[in-house]
Amino acid sequence: MSLRLRTSLYYAITVALVAFSYSAYRYLSWVSHSELPTFITFYPCVTLVAVFFGMGPGILATCLSVAITAFSIYAPPDSFAVSSLREVLSLALFSVIGLCISGLAESRRRFETRLLKQQEELESLVASRTGELAHKNTELEDEIARHRSTEEELVRLNEHLEQRVLERTTELARHVARLREEAEERRLAELALLASEERYRTVVEDQTELIARACPDGRLTFVNEVYCRFFGLSEAEVLGTPWQPQVFPEDLPQLEERLKLLSADNPVVVVENRVFSGRGELHWLQAVNRGTFDTQGNLVEIQVVARDICDRKQAEESLRKSEEQFRQMAETVEEVFWLTSPRGELIYVSPAFERIWGRSSVEVFQDPFLCLTATHADDVRQLTRYHDALRAGKAATLKYRILRPDGTLRWISDRGYPRKDRRGEVQYIAGVAFDITAQKESEDRLKRYAQRLITLEEQLRKEIAAELHDDVGQELTVLSLNLGHIGKHLAGSTGKRLQPTVEESRKLVRAIHGTVRNLMVNLRPVRLDEDGLVPVLGAYTEQYRKRTGIEVSFQATPDFPRLGAAREISLFRIAQEALHNVLKHAGASRVSVLLECTDGTARLSISDDGRGMVLSGTAPETADSGWGLTIMRERAELIGGSFRIHSEPGATSLSVELGGL
Repeated sequence: MSLRLRTSLYYAITVALVAFSYSAYRYLSWVSHSELPTFITFYPCVTLVAVFFGMGPGILATCLSVAITAFSIYAPPDSFAVSSLREVLSLALFSVIGLCISGLAESRRRFETRLLKQQEELESLVASRTGELAHKNTELEDEIARHRSTEEELVRLNEHLEQRVLERTTELARHVARLREEAEERRLAELALLASEERYRTVVEDQTELIARACPDGRLTFVNEVYCRFFGLSEAEVLGTPWQPQVFPEDLPQLEERLKLLSADNPVVVVENRVFSGRGELHWLQAVNRGTFDTQGNLVEIQVVARDICDRKQAEESLRKSEEQFRQMAETVEEVFWLTSPRGELIYVSPAFERIWGRSSVEVFQDPFLCLTATHADDVRQLTRYHDALRAGKAATLKYRILRPDGTLRWISDRGYPRKDRRGEVQYIAGVAFDITAQKESEDRLKRYAQRLITLEEQLRKEIAAELHDDVGQELTVLSLNLGHIGKHLAGSTGKRLQPTVEESRKLVRAIHGTVRNLMVNLRPVRLDEDGLVPVLGAYTEQYRKRTGIEVSFQATPDFPRLGAAREISLFRIAQEALHNVLKHAGASRVSVLLECTDGTARLSISDDGRGMVLSGTAPETADSGWGLTIMRERAELIGGSFRIHSEPGATSLSVELGGL
């Protein structure tokens, strides 16, 4: 294989190893459901690449690891920048360590290459010089044998030979000195490599995971301090012993079967099993087993990195039990419990859905718009707004109608609660739907009864007022005339004595007549049918002011129209009840009454400066506790109006609006 092709292969393998390391990191993070130490898979990758392929691939592996960490692990999803100083320092430290490992590995490779080359040169030179000396010695001997008689020539040749030997000796000495320097450099490189290995060992010892290496037969060849502490053994007691006795017996066959899957093509196997700790406690461990293979594909060593996952297993078991309890509860309650995603996709609906909606759960999962199509046409828009509010993160409640397949109508009360994460984003939406059809029917019946009672009350008031006017009023008038006649015909001393009594009786009759007239007005204002609401209500407020001493301001728009007998008497009764409540409960000094009509809408507004009240949405519990507000609301709804009230300390206001005029 050519040098260029081999170098390209080294770089390609380097890129593949880095990609595999990143994939292993993501896979381990996904399996453990937590973030692993950042460079746990990149350190072995850089070291292997630098040792086997040299400095260039080692630097490439370091740079690729740093880039992947910076732009894929540390960087936020919407950014391409490292977000903290700690992450920058972590990347810098990894870069320095990677470069150091690559440099040391390259220095070692170069030193060994240079040493081998120089040894070959030295051996070649020695062999060459030895052959040359042997040849020269042969020639010298031949020369001595042939020219023994020429002694000067021999001396000259000897001097020449000595000179050449001296030169070669000096040259050999230089080579030896150079070899000693290279040997020293090699020794220093080995010391640096040992120091690097010691630092690597320190890093391994400082890890919180259990780290061990074992032979294919199961004998342990290395364990870190965490491993020893976990099993309560010293390093000397562990090394050379098999790891199998520490595994829970029921998990051992499965673990051994999983380890058999290790191969050169599948060098990593992740296993979750139980082990006995040094204190005899049973723990769950998640172990990443990485196999090392020789060039023939034979397993040489297994490296294990394990972590305690007892807390995760307990949390999974608690979650499973909680989900089971929740499912049992949701499937037994009368209400419909449902879950949707933030996008509105249905996640779960309880079996009560089939009973209330009259449709199977399978249908609602198959047809996402089934709930809308089953909703009454008049309520679809508000149901859409309700779900929009839930997806926006706001809890909401809605009452709406649905149509069952058999044509029956049911009322539903639906309450939704968005579930948010720590960032405030909606994770899912939970809701409970109640069938309130019976409640609605009861409310409608009560409303009809209330409306009937109000109608009967008005009829009774009218009849009593008529009887007071026709019977009691006339009799009081006759009594007053009789007393006047008696007063005129009394004579003598007896008449003078009875005159004050008669006059007092006449005054008492007039007072009783005024009381009866006020009672008639309260029961049924006679002028209301003739003059309309504005003058009658104005006269009543003036009478109220004189009777109670509370300042009353009455205003009405000049063009306030006639509303019809039923509406006018209802508005008058509401104003009457409101003023009565002010006198009885508010402790106010000023009351404002306003009648206005704008854009076809008539409005009665009453406000006071009293102490205010606590408003409640529940029905009153006693005879004098809140029934006035209930009756006013019923009266307003009876004539097709809307009733609103607002109260706070120092200010209370109510209003009734009638549209469609």
